Amino acid sequence: WNGFLPDIERIEVIRGPGGTLWGSNAVNGVINIITKPAGDTPGGHMRLAAGNNSTTSAAFRMGGAEDDLDFRIFARTGGSKGFGGNSGSGVDDEYDEHGLGYRFDWDLGRGLRLIGSGQLYDNRVATVALEDDGSAQVPADKYETELYTTLWRLEKDFPDGAWGHLQMATDYVDRRTPFLGSFNNIRRTVKFEFDYGRRMGSQNRIFMNFGANARRSELDFINGIVSMGLVG
Repeated sequence: WNGFLPDIERIEVIRGPGGTLWGSNAVNGVINIITKPAGDTPGGHMRLAAGNNSTTSAAFRMGGAEDDLDFRIFARTGGSKGFGGNSGSGVDDEYDEHGLGYRFDWDLGRGLRLIGSGQLYDNRVATVALEDDGSAQVPADKYETELYTTLWRLEKDFPDGAWGHLQMATDYVDRRTPFLGSFNNIRRTVKFEFDYGRRMGSQNRIFMNFGANARRSELDFINGIVSMGLVG
């Protein structure tokens, strides 16, 4: 998760299979990060941090409302110039990361809500290598990751106590690895989800829930030697 830390409402850790609620990939467990509604984060919030070893970070969030629309945006950046070696000398293994994101909650009336969120994330992590004789560390290529993700969710509360939602999410991840030259791993994912539930009986809290989930993921491996694509 690459969002703004103060926006987290709670983190749920669910052990064991969770395919009924979370889809076919929820085999051994689920970590569900739930963020606050946009209406719970009004105004501005800024965080700055600095430390030894040239480590710095900064983050900013701004929230507001317009009629029935609540929204927030955030930006963050951070980096380090290196962690040092066993001898105490510096090592060129610096990293830097940057992120942007948004969320809005739109009350459309009659129990209908539209929620949208998205993130852009980029980071670069340097690596070091040894000379042929193992005598010195020299800078090597950087690991690079780019992420673009969006989520749109339509929720409805019905007068009889039932509820439902329709959701679409997309991910685009591009990883460049210093392996066999410029080795790229590109993944594109589109997910659709429908869920409907209701409470049965006025005295007992018995819930009925059903839905459907569809996911398509494309994975490409690209470099100067090998080029391969997978679809699942």
